[in-house]
Amino acid sequence: MGRKAWALKKEILRLQAAVTAPELCPQPVIAAVHNGCIGGGIDIISACDIRLCSTDAYFTVKVCSDVFCACVTAMCELVLCKH
Repeated sequence: MGRKAWALKKEILRLQAAVTAPELCPQPVIAAVHNGCIGGGIDIISACDIRLCSTDAYFTVKVCSDVFCACVTAMCELVLCKH
């Protein structure tokens, strides 16, 4: 791998660590969602232990059609239920 590839890999790992930090916390982590939760916000709340949503909360994930998207974490962990 070239220097640019190693630098990119290092940056990606740094960003992934920030998003998955709630999952590694020893205390329970609670996410409160009011209004829109878009893109990376869904990745962050999926790493939390408890998710509380207001009645007007909505969730949006942009599906990339021309670019490979590597953020499958939210899609694997996201469970939608309506009461």
